[in-house]
Amino acid sequence: MGEYYDDEYVSRFGEESGEGDMGDGEGRWFEEGTGEDGFIEGGDHEYGLMMEAEYDMMKLISYFDSEDACSESAKDFWWCFETATEWFNDASRLRIFKARMIGSVGERWCLSSRLTDFETLKRRFYNRFIRLTKEQLLQRLLDAAQ
Repeated sequence: MGEYYDDEYVSRFGEESGEGDMGDGEGRWFEEGTGEDGFIEGGDHEYGLMMEAEYDMMKLISYFDSEDACSESAKDFWWCFETATEWFNDASRLRIFKARMIGSVGERWCLSSRLTDFETLKRRFYNRFIRLTKEQLLQRLLDAAQ
């Protein structure tokens, strides 16, 4: 799991969380179902905590169904996603985003896009799902007038 996070991020996360500091230089934290005694030893506890934090955030963020999405639901999803993941690094945000996309349109879009950082993701998501074309705006006005 170390390939997902740089050492500085791991250290900062471990210090801020207060988990894993037992005073002897090797952190330990309880995780159900690990080993005989249920403890992780040897320094990988920070990675486990971050993966657990990512999992918890994924439970909070609803799925984005790209098949039936309108610009309002895309805006709502994006606000929720951006707010919930604001303290994660770019790699974590991209993983969480890909996990929350459902529908063939979204899956194709994620696979064909070269998403390397959060700003690129934000710009491309806005252009693909939130911004309306002139025809869509005109159709919306006509529907509202009726």
